[in-house]
Formats: sequence, C-alpha cells, structure tokens
Amino acid sequence: MRNEGIVLRRRGHERVLVPAKPSSFAWAPDGRRIAYGTQKGVFLVSIANRRTRLVYRVDQAQPFPKTPLELTFSRDGRFLAFAVGAGIRILTMRTLHVRTLRVQGHDLAWSPNDRRLLYVQGSESSNGDAIVTGDVHTVTPGGRIVTVISAANPYGGQIVAAAWTTAPPSVRYRAAEVPSGVFAGGPVQELVADGGRAAFVACGGVYAWRAASGTIDPIETPGECRAPFSRGHVYSLGLAGERMAWLEKGWGLCFRWTARAATVGSPAFDLGAGSGCLGSPPVEGVGTTVGAGSLLVRSAWKLHSGSGNAVVDQQAVERVEPAGCPCPVLSSSPGPYTPLDVDAGRIVVSGQNETRILSADGAVLMSLPVPTLAAQLSGSDLVLAAGGELRVYDATTGVLRATWPLPGQPAGHDCDLFGDPSCFSPAPLTLGGVARGLAAYAFNGQVHLLRLSDGADRVVGPGALPRFFDTGLVYADGARVRLVLWDALPSG
Repeated sequence: MRNEGIVLRRRGHERVLVPAKPSSFAWAPDGRRIAYGTQKGVFLVSIANRRTRLVYRVDQAQPFPKTPLELTFSRDGRFLAFAVGAGIRILTMRTLHVRTLRVQGHDLAWSPNDRRLLYVQGSESSNGDAIVTGDVHTVTPGGRIVTVISAANPYGGQIVAAAWTTAPPSVRYRAAEVPSGVFAGGPVQELVADGGRAAFVACGGVYAWRAASGTIDPIETPGECRAPFSRGHVYSLGLAGERMAWLEKGWGLCFRWTARAATVGSPAFDLGAGSGCLGSPPVEGVGTTVGAGSLLVRSAWKLHSGSGNAVVDQQAVERVEPAGCPCPVLSSSPGPYTPLDVDAGRIVVSGQNETRILSADGAVLMSLPVPTLAAQLSGSDLVLAAGGELRVYDATTGVLRATWPLPGQPAGHDCDLFGDPSCFSPAPLTLGGVARGLAAYAFNGQVHLLRLSDGADRVVGPGALPRFFDTGLVYADGARVRLVLWDALPSG
C-alpha cells in the first residue's frame, strides 16, 4: 500500500491495482486475487485485469474498525475471514456467501489444517490508550467455539495476541513455570500492604488481594485496561486493614481530582474534590495516603509557583475517618511536611528540618533533626535514608543504632507527581518497608533486602514497590504482584 493505493510490483515494474488506499489487504493463496477493505466494505481485485468486486458491503450503522481491518485467507483458499462490527465473518470463496459468527476478536489466523479460525477476544481503543482482553478461542466455519486459553486461568491473564505454529518433531518444550502471586491485569502502578491483605492500582482500577485465599476484590474497575495517564489517572493509594483511600484525576491541561475511599466489600465514596493544572501538584491538594491497622492518614497542602518550582506554603497530616471527611488535621507545618509510614498507631512524618513520630492524635512522640523523604517504622526500629546511607534509630529514644551504605541517592518514597509536592522528580532509590529486622527497597529495577543487624544486602529479583505484610514480602513485577513467604526470606 502507498498513498496512491495498492501497487503491484513484478520484475521491477509497478502498476496500481486499486487507485484508493484501503485499510488493509491480503493475498489469496493462489496469487490470483487480493482482498482488501475500505469504509464501504470488503473487495476482491483480480491481479490479471484489475477487475474489482464488492463481496461484503458495510452497513453504515456498523462501526468500521479504527485500526486496519484484519483479512486472512485459509491456506487452501476456500475461506476468507474478517471482522467488522458485531462479529467475525467468513466468506466462502466459491459461492461468495458470507456467514456472520456471533463472536468478536482480533489476531485472526487459520489453523494449519484450515478447520479452525483462531481469534483473541477484546479490542483496543482508537487512540491506543485502553484495551479490553479475554480468552483465546477457535471457531469453525460452522460456528463451533472452543476455548484454547482462558484469561482467568494460569497462563491466561491479559492476552493481547496469539498465533499458530507447527512444532518440528525434534523440538521439545520445557514445562511451563507455575506463576506466583497474582496477575494484576496490567502494569502495577501502586502497591500497598497491611495485615494479610495487599491492594494495588492497575489498568486504572483499584483492587484488594488476600494472599492466604488468593481472592481478588475489585474495589473500583473501569471495565477496560487503561494506560496510566489516560482517562482517570489513579494514584496515592493507602491501606489500613480493610479500609483504603486513593485519588483520581481527569485528563487535560487542567484537570479535576477526586479523593475516594472504600472498605472491602462496600461501595466506594468521595472524600472531596479539587482542581489542578499544568502537570504538577494542585495548588490546593491532597495525597500521599499511608495507613496500618485502624489508622489511615493523608497529606494536604497549599502551595504557589516560584521560579518555575512549586513552593509549599503549608502542609498537614490529616486522619481519614471511616465515615469520610471532613478529615481532622493531626499536625501541620509551614513548608513541606510529608507522612511516610504508619505503624502501631504511630505516624512517621518528615519536614524541611526534622523527622517526627506522631501519635494517632498528632502528639509528637519523638523528633530527629534529620529531614528525609524515605522513612519506615516497625516496632522499635525507625529506619530512614539520608546522605547516601540507611540509618537505623531507636524509635523511642532516637539513639542511632547503625548506618549502612546505599547503592544510590537521593532516596525517596513511592509517590505520584500529582500526589505530593515532594514527588515532582522520582527518586532513583525508594524505601518500601521495614519488618522483622529487614528493610526492603527498590533500585535500578531490582528489589533489595537489607538486614539491619549487619547491612547484608540481597537482591530478591526484578521489580518495584516492595512491601511487607503478615504473609511475607510482596512487590510489583510488571503486571504481576509477586509474593515471597517469610520462610523464603533471610532472617533479620
């Protein structure tokens, strides 16, 4: 295809077969005809005399695919399959009779024996920012459907393409690996954990997962897998027991944000709304939700632009109540003041000049003259990153117990551009959690475990967003949430 249409090149000479550019085309196996599709329908053109025949007319009420129409001949040339509107259609070449099969999909391909047509359920939006996926099926010209791979079963999931092959007799395939953890449906953008439950954001939806049973509870689902910054960006997810809170923003140069909350098994509800512009944190916004047990808190701020950067005028820590907002302010400060972790009713929050541990009602329990954007609390351990090293403090007295070098800096916390003024530039190293004498962090696409007692550092595997909870360690590996049980982790 060129701008002038379908061009046939033979022995160095070219001639235009079809003077209008079609959506797509396919050769018949005997080489005598070409099938092509336009907005009007499906045509056949003769190679010998360029005679064209309309074999299927598209009803104006039928949606013509925005992506190129798929056309595929069976290997023996008896059938031509294509998909338009509400079904896959099979044209019998001898009679030119078209049969509509009440199935929809893409990646159409005939089996090597021409008895079955392969297709993948689902579709892609016209601008490529969302996909809908399903099973891999085959269908016979008579309409008999067989499921080859179920999206809901192991080795299924987000299936976006499929193809036939004929394996040579000498080829032996190794056994498939048993997948661990849970498939999220698309790249995991946010991951949090507390108790025996994890929650994550993927495909523009919010989901909760209980590792013990493997149950996934959809909290809010868009019905399709959306790109991270398409319609309805979701960010700043926090979890405390069965409760969670997060934010959603609309699309555009200026946008509307909405804070949401839910308890597993109950409908989500709004906590508040606002607006923002120009790809930066809102001038008045909320985000950075963290929680554990019964305590769920978030950040709220007011800022202005100065010298091209966001200048924080005031930032506060608010408690998210089970019944919703208004959310009481527990503590506030002029300038940056970011909540980083919650443990046993205590909150770690860091400002420009110090890091504090607050009680559930906002009282200052301990203060260190060390600001940071990466801090985690577990029992008597307060672990924070500063100056290229990981520091272990006594969470009650503030005594420094140990320091260990980190492979990169600056260190920060996992956050979103719109979810906190401190998150304008992502940190190369992010501290994800502390438990049982171990600290988990992500660096250069790898999940690390550092033992607090001696600084021994071990790479768990490729991934991001490591989090500890009752069962062990979870982390994001592309579109899968991986689980490593405590027995498989080094002792702290």
